[in-house]
Parts: sequence; C-alpha cells; structure tokens
Amino acid sequence: MKIGILTQHFLLNYGGIIQNFALQQVLLKLGHEPLTFEHDTCYSRTRWLLRTAKQILKTRSLKGLPVYPIYQGRVGNKNFIKFVLKNIRSVTVKDFTPGLTQIYGLDAYVVGSDQVWRPAFNLGPRLVNMFLDFAGDDVKKISYAASFGCKEWEYTEEQELQCGKLAKRFDAISVREASGVDLCKEHFGVDATLVLDPTLLLDKEDYGKVCNDVPRKGKHIFV
Repeated sequence: MKIGILTQHFLLNYGGIIQNFALQQVLLKLGHEPLTFEHDTCYSRTRWLLRTAKQILKTRSLKGLPVYPIYQGRVGNKNFIKFVLKNIRSVTVKDFTPGLTQIYGLDAYVVGSDQVWRPAFNLGPRLVNMFLDFAGDDVKKISYAASFGCKEWEYTEEQELQCGKLAKRFDAISVREASGVDLCKEHFGVDATLVLDPTLLLDKEDYGKVCNDVPRKGKHIFV
C-alpha cells in the first residue's frame, strides 16, 4: 500500500527525525510505500533544508546558516541534512486537502508517532489535520504511537468535540503512553492500543546501516 505519514515538524529535533525514519523503515519492511507529508509553513523543514544545503554548497562553511526562530543559536550540520535528505522520503504540501489522496495514489494514512495530538504543538487547523479531517472514507486512517504529550487533558471543549468525531473515523488507533489510552477512552470515546515507539521496532543492524560512516571512533553508546 501507498501510505502517507503525518508527524511533527522535524526542525532540529533528532528524536523526531529518528522516529520518522524508524516508522518508514518498518513500513518498507512490510512491503509498503511510505511518504511523509510536511506542511509548507514559512519555516518548514524542507525549505530550511534546501536553504541550508544551498548555503553550504556556496560557502563550504556552516557560518551564517539560516536557523529556525524557535531554535535560535542552533544550526544544523552537513551530516544532519544529509541524513534527512537521504533516508526519509518526504514531500512538502501547501495544505492538507482531500486531493492529496488522489494526487499521490494513497491507500492509507498513518499519524504518528511523536506528540501529534498535543494542541500546543499543533496550532490552528494543524490539530484537526492530525486527526485526518481532510481524508475521505475511501482511505484507511491509522494512528501509530501517537502522543498527547502529557497526562493532563489540554484540549478546549470545541477541540475535544471536533477531534473526538474525527477519531471515531479511524480504522485503528494506537498510542505510545498508557495515559494516552485513558485519554482516548475518556474524552474521545474510542479504544486505543498501547504500542512501542517505532524507534524500538528496528534492529541494531537497521541503525548500523545509517551509522557506519560516523567519523569519530571510540567507546561510545548510542542513546
């Protein structure tokens, strides 16, 4: 199946990158064709990567690289950019619309992992996008290891009502915290399954394939 993935913006978050990489690898192993959809905001990951790569190629230097405003002072490096562009299949879209399913020939959507259901991290229409408000009944809707980000309920009454209706349209819902199971049942009226984060589904060899060019050798641990 061709599967569209919705997850958090990567920014300079290594955890976000690894979880998406892991989920894509698992889906590939199962014989599917995953594609992560990135929302085209002013500071989208793809646009930042392209601007940064262009700067590196032009100056051969990391000095003066563009940075995300919420991560002032932190700049990416060439290895970071290379990993994302090489190992994560993604496409940038201006808006999440019903037409995406037909344009990319999708059979299913997977939301997750990471804090995809936390309102503070998904402002405006992005929150309902994470509940696949734009997806029709002709495509499967699944969440994998989705997270609310905390044990407390952060939704407004309107958000709870709207997202609860959308959650009931899902074919399968799984979350990565036990508290998430309770929140889904209590506030959305849906049953959720507790699952492992996708980073824990890969073998050592899977990570070894993308870590074999580490320049520094020595006794270290992978965290």
